[in-house]
Amino acid sequence: MSGNLFTVNAGGPHHVLYAMDTDTGDIVWETSIGPGDTVKNNKSGAPMIYEDRVFVGSPFTESFYAFDLKSGEKEWEFNNAAIKAPPVAKDGIVYFTNAAGFVHALDTENGTELAAKELGGTLAPSGPVLINDTLLTGSQDNNVYALPTADLLELPPLQEEPEEEPAPHLAAEFFLLYIVPF
Repeated sequence: MSGNLFTVNAGGPHHVLYAMDTDTGDIVWETSIGPGDTVKNNKSGAPMIYEDRVFVGSPFTESFYAFDLKSGEKEWEFNNAAIKAPPVAKDGIVYFTNAAGFVHALDTENGTELAAKELGGTLAPSGPVLINDTLLTGSQDNNVYALPTADLLELPPLQEEPEEEPAPHLAAEFFLLYIVPF
């Protein structure tokens, strides 16, 4: 096996993560991320690989996850808000944004929240980008935010739960495919 292909199936209001062998197309493992309320757009959550883990957020379950790259076993879960964008990671910290307008920093080993900051508006589903220790993220309030990771990590973890967005009752089938070499 030369590598795995990771797909996220967000059909109906259910989220499934698949790993496929790139040589044969066989499913190596699959795991249910879980069901939840249907969201109106960007239903997938986008996986990212960092240090033998697959990280993905779910707009359905409103949680962020770490899975073992080889086995697909869930290593930890961080309950949050609708997460539609792919995360980024560096130096043992994974950063992600959510639809409630927050950026979070978690320890990649155990999912402990290291810091959180509320930014303006609903953050763009394109996700954050990390350039020279600065986290850049777009927002639907027509701004792009630049946040040095050192400044973010000086902030305390979020103390209260973000307000939940009402979930519209829409039914849809959706399938995304991500090809990630490793």
